[in-house]
Amino acid sequence: MSIVNMSKPYHHGELRNALIAAGTAALEETGNADISLRETARRAGVSPTATYRHFASKETLLATIAGNGFVDLGQRFAEAEDGLAGFGRAYIGFARDRPAMFQLMFGGAYSIGTLSEGEQKVGHNAYGVLIDAVAKHAELPPDDPKVLRRAVRVWSLVHGYAMLLLDDRLPDAAQSDAFLTEMLSQN
Repeated sequence: MSIVNMSKPYHHGELRNALIAAGTAALEETGNADISLRETARRAGVSPTATYRHFASKETLLATIAGNGFVDLGQRFAEAEDGLAGFGRAYIGFARDRPAMFQLMFGGAYSIGTLSEGEQKVGHNAYGVLIDAVAKHAELPPDDPKVLRRAVRVWSLVHGYAMLLLDDRLPDAAQSDAFLTEMLSQN
């Protein structure tokens, strides 16, 4: 006679959300995107095969988690003060507060094509905040080719700064908001 554990229901009504939450927790606890679907399922309290009902692969789970990161980053951009310095502080603040998520979003653990249409739109909207800030700063229309060049330069600068900060490679004098604001004002 086998004993069945009835403390866990067979049907999990919020399985997709539970898997996303478990995967996000694993990402942020371990600090890297090398999480397995098996570990994610264990954390969510379901069988490993249950993950495949919502995610075809680890990459699709990671893309969904990254999509949620873009929602958070976009919210920070929306709440930031106007201008390039506000964009920079929001971006750096996100990297400091959620380093593993930041690495996942920009580190290549998933293909951009794996993001859902909605997740891609969120990422595009976050990028649009940068384009608008650069256009306003340069007093140019957003579709001017100079705006794209400046936006990529600003993003590269802020992203590189964030990576150096996370890797503890910046001198103390270069780690202040004032230093970042001064760098961004020169673009």
